[in-house]
Amino acid sequence: MDEEKIYYQTKSKILENLLLELSYRYDNFIDLLEEEKARLKHLDFLTGLLSRDSFFETLSYFVKKSNLENRKFFLIILDLDNFKFINNTYGREIGDFVLKAFADFLKDLFEDEEIFIGRTGEDEFSILLWEMENLNSFLEFLGEKIKTFYLIIDHIKLGVTVSAGIASFPQDACSSQELYQKASQALCVSKNRGKSTFTCYHPHILDYFKDVSQIKNLLDRALSLKEVYPFIQPIYNLKKMEPVGGEILLRIRSENRFIVASSFIDVAIKYGYIEEMERILIKKIIQFEEFLKTLRGKALFINKVINSEKRAEELKEVIPIFQEFKKSYDIEVVLEITESSFVEYFELISEPIITLRKSGILFALDDFGGGYTSLKYLLNFDLDFLKIEGSFIKSIFENDKAKLILKNIVNLAKELNIKVVAECIENKEMLDLLKRLEIDYAQGYYLGEPISLEEFINIFKK
Repeated sequence: MDEEKIYYQTKSKILENLLLELSYRYDNFIDLLEEEKARLKHLDFLTGLLSRDSFFETLSYFVKKSNLENRKFFLIILDLDNFKFINNTYGREIGDFVLKAFADFLKDLFEDEEIFIGRTGEDEFSILLWEMENLNSFLEFLGEKIKTFYLIIDHIKLGVTVSAGIASFPQDACSSQELYQKASQALCVSKNRGKSTFTCYHPHILDYFKDVSQIKNLLDRALSLKEVYPFIQPIYNLKKMEPVGGEILLRIRSENRFIVASSFIDVAIKYGYIEEMERILIKKIIQFEEFLKTLRGKALFINKVINSEKRAEELKEVIPIFQEFKKSYDIEVVLEITESSFVEYFELISEPIITLRKSGILFALDDFGGGYTSLKYLLNFDLDFLKIEGSFIKSIFENDKAKLILKNIVNLAKELNIKVVAECIENKEMLDLLKRLEIDYAQGYYLGEPISLEEFINIFKK
């Protein structure tokens, strides 16, 4: 009996120890799991970089350490240019793949450095680094390395360009929030300079934002007084050297002078003025019957800005207006949409464009060759006109390759029954060369500068 009791006591002790061991291991596993959860909470789920919240915690730590040790540090915000183009062209899965690959590229680039990298926006990456001997050399190194980044997708070499804004602490800011704001302002300037640019914050950058504020005030006044006016630039048939119509251009009036759209169009688009401006423009054209009679039998090219799903759907609203132009005045309406709009909003505008064409409205792809050129648009849409961007036209006089490319674009367009319009014709030499290349139509100051609708009537009235 004693032996049996000893046996059960021993067995009970073993089981107790086993349960204690299992309990210990379970508690240890839970602790490790919680640690892993905490670690993952600090990381961006897609890229493995610091998450936005964790990055800003690190930024606050840098500020405290900088104040304590009197050390200077830099914040660099990188933004992938035209990332929407990648998403819209290849799909979101490929877009995510590009973001992860670029994040891995940055991690490998600074693997042995005391540098912190986070993902602070969809396609925005931020870098923290302590003061170095030569920031400019570092930025040049970073810019050159980024140029080497590319992926092979469907046998296509896909690279990225990056815009950046840089600010330093404590030189440019007194807090982490202010530092991020200053770097963001510098990034905004880089984007507006044409992208693929690095800009360091400087107090004069605020002048840019003051200018934006002044332009917004100008636009507010123009809209309240309906001081928005359509001008028209004649478009000529190069074989017959006679006008086939014209492109409507936006102007606003201030202090008895007309201001060209290039002075305010970016602000008008970014801050939502363009929608109302286009409505006023169309209304003034509709009300000017004598102009419409003068334009009888010709083409009216009208620009539409597409920068949202709402704007894409609004394309359909102009169908009855443009159909009336055709019915009452025999005017062919050609809707111009820039290639950049196609790049960023390809999925949104596809269906409305098809609806417009079925309604008898013609379509022109504007600014072709301005930086995003793709034959995808020629494959997927029945275009009526291809408008070659002005800077590309100018380049054919400096670059034989550009001339050869333009010649082949013209030949391809002819095969597809698309008319080619060359923009920004400035002299006879340009005109003669375009004739030899068999360009269909052209516009520019040499052929005729933008004029008011009243002037158009006086010049071209039959």
